[in-house]
Amino acid sequence: MASVHEPVTGGDEARVAAEAGQHPVQVLAEVLDRAVELQPEAEAVIRACARPGETPTRVARDGGWVVGQYFLLHKQVEELPVDRSLAQLHRRARELVAYHLELLGVCLNLAFPKYRDPKLEARRLSLDGLGPPAVQLRELREELNRLLD
Repeated sequence: MASVHEPVTGGDEARVAAEAGQHPVQVLAEVLDRAVELQPEAEAVIRACARPGETPTRVARDGGWVVGQYFLLHKQVEELPVDRSLAQLHRRARELVAYHLELLGVCLNLAFPKYRDPKLEARRLSLDGLGPPAVQLRELREELNRLLD
């Protein structure tokens, strides 16, 4: 599950890009492009966490990397200065990226618990991907791209 993607660097990138004259919609669209690019890796981590038996340690390593990438993307969205006209799109982008980040964290916690519990194990085995918010993130990215056209 090694990534072929370049890592996201820092949360200041969005702010710097906006200050350099790049339109906030463009910056937000680029962040969401990256968040969507990471979805297959996130899905792979979730599927690996849901497999019966002991979860291989490489899933923790790979999952930690994907979580870190979503964390940096979330930070970029948080730090992006937007005006009132973009407030709703910005809020929705922040929520959807946060969802991806939080769900991956929960999945990894279920796959690598401090103690085993039958209810938690049943929950782990029922994990089934990113769900509808993954589609909503792609739709929001497309909406932003339409605004740029």
